[in-house]
Amino acid sequence: LAASSLGVCVLKRFINEQGRIDFRFLHATPAFTHATRLEARSGQRLSQLAPALDPAWLALLVEVADSGVNQRIERRATPLSRWLWVEVVSLDGAHGDLVGVLVDNITTRKRREQEQDEKKLRYRALVDGVPLPVWVLDAYGRAQFVNSVFERFFGQPWDPVAGLDWNALLHPEDAPGFQYELDRALSE
Repeated sequence: LAASSLGVCVLKRFINEQGRIDFRFLHATPAFTHATRLEARSGQRLSQLAPALDPAWLALLVEVADSGVNQRIERRATPLSRWLWVEVVSLDGAHGDLVGVLVDNITTRKRREQEQDEKKLRYRALVDGVPLPVWVLDAYGRAQFVNSVFERFFGQPWDPVAGLDWNALLHPEDAPGFQYELDRALSE
């Protein structure tokens, strides 16, 4: 486990002096510390190490310990200012007390995704201002985006799930030529 690039820790559930559920670290790899910025030591309580821990993280640990069903999530760890990929694994089955946690810092990937989303929004805002119908197709010919002029021009809203039925949108005499050119473009 220590050689893994993923952070790994093993936690044991217990009831603290206030009658609340808490977890104690039994083991934590250096990669766990690197990914989470939490300096976990064997025997340390989770509530002491991360007193401002989002209750959703604790609820996840409890749910896996109770159900015995492993869970994977991606979530922003606000106090840590980073995004984490986390897999919580039951180590002793349903209604057990031992869970393993695999963690990876995915902040860089999430920033890239956010930048891509922002670029798409800027592109769509720009294209939506063009006074002509505009659409974007993927490599299989499925529409990924249409501008508002497209919807007004063809007189129907675009449904991303149903896709575009070109035969319903085009004049019957134009459909074969359009389909030929579309097929040719997609094959290139």
